[in-house]
Amino acid sequence: MKLSDLSIERPVLATVMSLMIVVVGGVAFFVLPVRELPDVDRPLVSVSTTYLGASPENVEASITEPLERVLNGIEGIRSIDSQSAFGVSSINVEFEAGTDLDVAATDVSNAILRAVDRLPDDARRPVVRKAGANSRPIMWINVFGDDYSPVDLTDFADRIVRTPLQLLPGVAQAIIGGERRYAMRIWLDPARMAARGVDALDVRNAIRESNLQLPAGEIEAAGRKFTINADARIAEPEAFERIVIREDGGVPVRIEDVGHAELGSENYQAITRHTARDVVGVGVVRQSRSNELEISQAVRDMLPAINRALPDGAQVDIAVDFTRFVRQAIREVTFTLAIAFSI
Repeated sequence: MKLSDLSIERPVLATVMSLMIVVVGGVAFFVLPVRELPDVDRPLVSVSTTYLGASPENVEASITEPLERVLNGIEGIRSIDSQSAFGVSSINVEFEAGTDLDVAATDVSNAILRAVDRLPDDARRPVVRKAGANSRPIMWINVFGDDYSPVDLTDFADRIVRTPLQLLPGVAQAIIGGERRYAMRIWLDPARMAARGVDALDVRNAIRESNLQLPAGEIEAAGRKFTINADARIAEPEAFERIVIREDGGVPVRIEDVGHAELGSENYQAITRHTARDVVGVGVVRQSRSNELEISQAVRDMLPAINRALPDGAQVDIAVDFTRFVRQAIREVTFTLAIAFSI
């Protein structure tokens, strides 16, 4: 018996079936998550390692290759993609479809621990992250101000802008793009260094020995106990310039004799601009299966409060909002449904 014959013979049953389809569709319209693309994330784990000052060749030989050797032994790997750049090693490990990402990240972390001792002492500890298709920001917020440097804007973005955005429902994290963080910079004069027989390694060792914080033990007395902390950290440029590098014939050679110190940025190689103005970007990354449109609206509602918290002359605005494509797709679906019901 055909469905059309059954509907003619039993009109009540046909009406009930049609109403059930309408009800299920209506419930699904309000319950299903809203996103631009299907929720199909590759089981991908990334490993990033920073080795400041090293060339790409040195990074590949001393960082990337040792890590790749220990990662090759992990079960279920589909491919390993690595990049060695100036001072940075990046490795992406893709696993077979269906692999539990948490288990894969644990396996990668355990493998990395076996190779840490083979890495250079000056290299930072490798960072393992669970990466996927939903890890890209859905919005970018600009932090700008004509009276402030990129270092100041980075400080505003980190302390004032990022924290309230991360607390919004559905937000996984807020990342800072084009950041320039404060750092004490030592600018050396090669001619003056050669005249005093000093090289950059001597300056580095002197700073590491003079700028430190160490636990110095405890003092116990009757009914009292004190913890001693040797705090020899330096915060002023003038104090850095007075650090003694070595002694030459009983005369101390200080950093001010071969260069000067100033409070600047740890990175001068990145420049971020929008509409011909220096900016610092804050990217909003959503949680898996969260509603993009609700997050976008929550961020827009939060911006006036963030603007009030910023110093005079600094502002935030929306640079890019990828959820507009989702909004446009929903408008098209609603318009199509309206046409279908009106015919």
